[in-house]
Amino acid sequence: MPDTPEKFDSHRMPDMPFWHVPKGRCRWCGDFIWQSDDTLNLRRRWHPHCVDAYKEAAWPQYARKKVYQRDKGLCAHCGKSCRRAWELDHIVPLIDGGGCDLSNMQTLCRPCHRKKTGKEATQRAQLRQSESVSSWETKGEVWAIETDYNDETDAPWFAPGEPLDEAMAITEGNEANDA
Repeated sequence: MPDTPEKFDSHRMPDMPFWHVPKGRCRWCGDFIWQSDDTLNLRRRWHPHCVDAYKEAAWPQYARKKVYQRDKGLCAHCGKSCRRAWELDHIVPLIDGGGCDLSNMQTLCRPCHRKKTGKEATQRAQLRQSESVSSWETKGEVWAIETDYNDETDAPWFAPGEPLDEAMAITEGNEANDA
């Protein structure tokens, strides 16, 4: 089954914690909405500042505009003006737990954004690689071996915790029997 767009974008859309509250309460923060004469405003469902916070989190173009205005169109890395070719960058990437609030966003020119994104991707790949190596070999013991084999009869199978030298001897013995 192909992945749906919702699966990929679920980390991008903010939760709407108070979506089904009655009029007079804010859908974003859940607080009552008061009029200037201290009566409950039954015509509204949002505080003005909550509408702004929701738009910043849910509408990428709105967030881009706000960040560009805040940064005055200057690249946060090199300081050059980026009138047409610029990117909205998450300082801490969403995949690493960064948020969608404006404090986690910056204006970067395209070359600086490419460099930063490439560096982050390389770091994540190195981290994944080091985690996969440490997950299968620790102090000379085999914990798990992930190799692509055609069927189960071709795959060497070692018990968890079996010393590496004994496992290699078993494999070598099987290869000699196959010849």
